[in-house]
Amino acid sequence: MSWITTDLLALCNMSFAELSDFLQSNPGRRADVGKIMMFRTLLILVQYFPHPMEFFSTLTKTRSALSGSAILRLILLHTQPSSAAVTWVENDLDIYCTDEAAQDVIDHLFSQGYTHVASFPAERWPSDGPYPLSPSISVLHKFTRSPDGIHDQNIDVVTTHEASALAPIPEFWGTPVMNWLTATSVGVAYPNWTLQREGGLVPSRDSAGTRAIVEKYRRRGFNIRRANKLPHLSSPGTEF
Repeated sequence: MSWITTDLLALCNMSFAELSDFLQSNPGRRADVGKIMMFRTLLILVQYFPHPMEFFSTLTKTRSALSGSAILRLILLHTQPSSAAVTWVENDLDIYCTDEAAQDVIDHLFSQGYTHVASFPAERWPSDGPYPLSPSISVLHKFTRSPDGIHDQNIDVVTTHEASALAPIPEFWGTPVMNWLTATSVGVAYPNWTLQREGGLVPSRDSAGTRAIVEKYRRRGFNIRRANKLPHLSSPGTEF
């Protein structure tokens, strides 16, 4: 693997926050930081796609985004101290795209052996589901496959009628999951909270379904409390 150099190895164990700080101080190393983040991204994607670069091409072409616990895990990898290590494993992948791009994303999932399970237009979402009744979201499509006949791989495709696939993210239930990855950037809406395992629950999203999700993130080490008013979104994303 000729692209691995001594300088690159020094970056391998840096956390997302450390890489972001390093990039600000060393803008000439953008390509090296990009390689590290791409490698970490592919480690996530290979769990769902046998040819992750093909999916990454679809992500690029459709200007779609990934969000949810998989991206939170990516952001928290190599966090210090060791007591804050990421010990949980995500069990699904959330893809966000515009209505216009949805068919290209769905066609790629079919080509990778995924089966369509169900689709829920906004007005028919399960009341106890993980997604809020967001004004920006059009449809939730659920897909699954079981390559070995034992373990399921689940993907949710969430479409929006807005111009940007990122439009629904500020409408999530709470700040721990207001993070995203596109083909060119990684964004953390509330880095000061998220990187310290703190989180705010949006009061209007407080429901039985949401409370179950909050408990899951508390088990993952987050201190989550009701936030009467969230600060203005603080991160446009870090480009790699």
